[in-house]
Amino acid sequence: MRRIRDICKVEWKYLGRSRMWSLLPLLHLFYWIWLIVRYETDSNGGNGMRMEYFYGNFLTIMPVAMLLCGLLANFIVQRDRRSGMERLILAWPVGKTEWLAGKWLAAQSYGLAFTVPVVLVQGIWLAAFGSHEERLLDYLFYTVCQMGAALCFFISLGLLIGVIVRNRFAFLLLPLLWWVLFTLQNDAQGTGNINVLWRWLAPYDLTRFRYNIVRDSRGLWDIPWTGLHQGVVATASLLIAVAACLVSYTHRNEKRESRILLAICAALLLPVLVGGWISYSEFSDRVDRFRHDGAIYAVDNRNEQYQQGYGKVVSDFRMQETMLSLRFPGENRLAAEAELLLVQSEKEQSSLLELTLNRRFQMESLTSELPMKWEHKGDLLTIRLSEPLRRNSTLRLSLAYEGSVDSYRQQGLNRYSSVTSSSIVLPKALAWYPQLGSRMLAKSFEHNGVALGFTMADEYSYMEPGATHYVVKLEEKRDGSVLLPIPASGKSDAVYAGSSSSGLFIYEGIMEERHMGSIRIVNHPDLMDESVRGVEKQLRQIEFLNRWFGMKLKPAELYSGILLFSPDAYYQDDEYPVRSPWHILRLPEVKSSSLKILLEWIYEHQFPLPGRAPLPDFRSHYELLNSSGADKELTADQLLFVEEVEKLDHSDWDELAALGGKLYKAYIESGKSESFDPLAALRQLSLQKGSDAE
Repeated sequence: MRRIRDICKVEWKYLGRSRMWSLLPLLHLFYWIWLIVRYETDSNGGNGMRMEYFYGNFLTIMPVAMLLCGLLANFIVQRDRRSGMERLILAWPVGKTEWLAGKWLAAQSYGLAFTVPVVLVQGIWLAAFGSHEERLLDYLFYTVCQMGAALCFFISLGLLIGVIVRNRFAFLLLPLLWWVLFTLQNDAQGTGNINVLWRWLAPYDLTRFRYNIVRDSRGLWDIPWTGLHQGVVATASLLIAVAACLVSYTHRNEKRESRILLAICAALLLPVLVGGWISYSEFSDRVDRFRHDGAIYAVDNRNEQYQQGYGKVVSDFRMQETMLSLRFPGENRLAAEAELLLVQSEKEQSSLLELTLNRRFQMESLTSELPMKWEHKGDLLTIRLSEPLRRNSTLRLSLAYEGSVDSYRQQGLNRYSSVTSSSIVLPKALAWYPQLGSRMLAKSFEHNGVALGFTMADEYSYMEPGATHYVVKLEEKRDGSVLLPIPASGKSDAVYAGSSSSGLFIYEGIMEERHMGSIRIVNHPDLMDESVRGVEKQLRQIEFLNRWFGMKLKPAELYSGILLFSPDAYYQDDEYPVRSPWHILRLPEVKSSSLKILLEWIYEHQFPLPGRAPLPDFRSHYELLNSSGADKELTADQLLFVEEVEKLDHSDWDELAALGGKLYKAYIESGKSESFDPLAALRQLSLQKGSDAE
């Protein structure tokens, strides 16, 4: 061990004399400090969560550090060969294993000069701002596993290549291998033609995200599995280093030394194979689950993937009340008891009730005060009453069911729903509670740009036929904050009660809640200020649209970026609470969309789009939107409409907005007819304005 240590010290002296190798870790550290300062000084808050920002840059910088450390290991072996030191080694009383082990240890300590500062910077950053203190140790462990094992692996690989390849081609071979590994990471962002299972071979865990480690699934997940994967990588790096010792200077091999090295290789190979098989099987099971769901929810009509809006629930009944008692008996397991109160509201008589409940739940019981027969086939729970119910009659049902809830998207790389000891992700579209009508829980489409041949929509939702009163009780106390679209009951933090016109979802994670009047704003602490600004802007938009078009838009009671898991209350109806009000309006597309383009131009002057200043004259705006990327001349009717608008006084935007509102109301009064002529209506309003002025 003393000789290994002495050789390591010598290598560090060589590194200290090289300005390039000495400066690289310092530049790496300063770059991270600059990134953090840049984030904290950004007043717009456009960089997302701190950890989303951190790991987004981490995925770019870590592979570069990995390549540099591998090249260093290659360099310190090749240097002896080029300088003639290799011949002197043969005469020294130093074993070849000791010689290479000292070099390997020096290269590994150089890798620590990259890893340790990153972990320290990350820990100090999180501790200073306190937005992730609940998972600080998880994040630090994850960073150590990912970067430490990856650098260790590539250092060993560089050492082996330096021993085997005895010329400068070694410096080309290592970057080529690095490029193959780096392609596995970036393939998901390109065409995706490489089988997703190949991502498991990368020296850092690429199997739990597609684009960004944190953003894709709202945080790190299954960290122990990442630890296992990286443990296999670290053990494999030791195996490669021992193999390098075994194949180097074979003419100096001693039987005893060779046997010891072979025994170490065999001892290391066993955990690599066993751990690798367990890790690969877990990833393969996720991909198989994704394949299975894709086959179930396949859609033949390709045009359906471009359809926007929400599905319509068809049922003779309306859900009046839903009471849920939830237990989580194990990881990704949900056991529930449900009490439903339904009203038959559509027909004079009806005996058929259809509910949607995920096929992965096993029904334990279903009872009612009325005689009935039921069947749970696929996602459809069909109930047939022995005698039909009359209009406005009620039906009470009691259900008990249990099953698994984990599901995945993006070729199995992203978590869509799950339950763990520290997090809950249960979107409405999973149908983890009985939902009215027959519903399709997801959609998968053929896609020739991905290896598995299809892709799945992240979510698919339905417009509920009306508001339902929900009572949700969590039987087990949760450590983290839990979010539902209904507020917590004052009696207990584990009971949530309230009415919702958009169904239920449950999310547990790091979040903060603020109140703006009756509005709840819930989001990650890093995103809260941005969310508050967004809500303030949307309230101004709602007020403007109500005044402009005479609408009755109401702000939603809950605003949260977490709603991306389960979209709700984006309904295109002014009787529902809304978010992003302008984007849900169905603006009239009549006479080559002239009225729509005019309204958009007026609206952009009231609420400019980020990063784009509104065009001052209507003609330029019309030509920009009408061209759609191609050089298209305006038609005669369009030119007449543009000329009529340009006759108006553009210095008085309030007057222009009022005129646009009158045009929109005239379109509504015409019955939203496609034959509505905005040019004729505009001329009539201009004449009326002129006569009023006289």
